[in-house]
Amino acid sequence: MGQMLLLAVPGVLISTCCLGCALKLIFPYNWSWTTSLLLGGLLSATDPVAVVALLKELGASKKLSTIIEGESLMNDGTAIVVYQLFYRMVLGESFSPGAIIKFLTQVSLGAVGIGIAFGIASVLWLGFIFNDTVIEIALTLAVSYVTYFTAQEGAAVSGVLAVMTLGMFYAAVARTAFKGDGQQSLHHFWEMVAYIANTLIFILSGVVIAEGVLSSGNTFHRHAHTWGYLFLLYSFVLLSRFIVVGALYPILRYFGYGLDWKEAIIVIWSGLRGAVALSLSLSVKRTSDSSVYLSSDTGTLFVFFTGGIVFLTLIVNGSTTQFILHLLGMDKLSATKETKWLLSNQKLAFERKMLQIMCLYNLLIVLIKDSTFGNTHKNSCFIYQVLDLGKKDTVFRFRFPRQLVLSSCIDLP
Repeated sequence: MGQMLLLAVPGVLISTCCLGCALKLIFPYNWSWTTSLLLGGLLSATDPVAVVALLKELGASKKLSTIIEGESLMNDGTAIVVYQLFYRMVLGESFSPGAIIKFLTQVSLGAVGIGIAFGIASVLWLGFIFNDTVIEIALTLAVSYVTYFTAQEGAAVSGVLAVMTLGMFYAAVARTAFKGDGQQSLHHFWEMVAYIANTLIFILSGVVIAEGVLSSGNTFHRHAHTWGYLFLLYSFVLLSRFIVVGALYPILRYFGYGLDWKEAIIVIWSGLRGAVALSLSLSVKRTSDSSVYLSSDTGTLFVFFTGGIVFLTLIVNGSTTQFILHLLGMDKLSATKETKWLLSNQKLAFERKMLQIMCLYNLLIVLIKDSTFGNTHKNSCFIYQVLDLGKKDTVFRFRFPRQLVLSSCIDLP
């Protein structure tokens, strides 16, 4: 938990500052510091789902998967809080250093408190529901929306962070509250909801980017080198990730689970961007269409740069992670896992052989009994198939009298 918090809180702040400085000092768009830091903040939210799935598939270190996945979950909340701060500053609000600290504390702790409160209330409510999957799913859906609305509109804190806290509370405390097959059904339902939401966000982002590219007199015509600056921004994103992990590495190495240099390289390379960054950029685009503080061109550039970074990290980082794992020798099973794998295979092979022997033994017993009573019919035979349970493509065929099979009480597959 400590390593995840280090990467999620100080790490996001360092990344926001690095990207904000690069956007302000190098890029030619004459953005203010707050606008540059706004884009830097929303680009600091990582979404390494593809990398985590690959690590689990290859049987890589579970510790590494936990760190990467936990950091992603937590830094989304931190990035959203930072985004809300600079978003308000871009829209004209002024904050003193003390007001910034008060705002960050109020927004983060208030959201966590609301999420836990709604989590406790919903778990107590679930205690009165007995094995009704539909009501359990409907309750979690309704509580999620009420939590978001209460936090965002009622308490003026982070609704996303409140819902994230609610989900973490369910995962940590409320597993036993969902009875029977409810857990599996709930998992499949929210997995489908997440898939639909991600798809809609990517479609909307693509439409906004296409509209900006194809419209006459657009930003990309006025700034001919926008595509080149996208690749430059991608390099700065990788550099900021390197700075974050490098600066925190002395602490990460001896804190919590520990982290060696090979795992640190994977943590750096696994900093993919995803739906959270895209949804925040779409929010900026919607505001820029009717705001005097943000131009429509700025909103379009936000979506373009964010969509481009998401695409490049998925294509480049996501597709080359397996090669880097192989290069570092991290795609091989550890000695303990390899021993367990060999023992498991040996056990399965032994069980298959025993099944084959028992089938043959039972068939021989039937043949002997039938021969004893003189019931053999040479011209009335057929093929009986005995399938190996472990390998469905392996078939053993035995030719013996029809009456033997019909009179046999053996229940074979």
